[in-house]
Amino acid sequence: MSTPLPPVAPDAGTINAFERDGYAVVRDAITPDLRDRLLTAAEKLLASDITQGRDRGGDGKDGFRGCLNLDPAFLPLLANRAVLPTVVQLLSPNIHLLSAHLIALPSGPPRTIRIPGRHGWHRDMYGLSLIHI
Repeated sequence: MSTPLPPVAPDAGTINAFERDGYAVVRDAITPDLRDRLLTAAEKLLASDITQGRDRGGDGKDGFRGCLNLDPAFLPLLANRAVLPTVVQLLSPNIHLLSAHLIALPSGPPRTIRIPGRHGWHRDMYGLSLIHI
């Protein structure tokens, strides 16, 4: 059994970018090894017959809502040592994961899953009332 690496201290530049721009980019948060494990898990799910939580679109989009529950390979995303300390510093330790989606788009020219009526950044808070938050 390996000993987990310690959390990465939040970078002052990242914190300043969030304060200035309203978002932050945490570079190198996903290692090549984790990326490969995530890709393998995603490909396995997308090739499966699982229908619970499946989100398929007529345009070739495929994916799953609640992917953390479907394969343990996704669990390192939940408390990523490079990301979580920064999130805690920016938002407080009172954070909650509401959902985790796996979205796969068909190969081809870049495109967005957004439409003019639903553009840009948003919070995924569907199904929650003020009692939950």
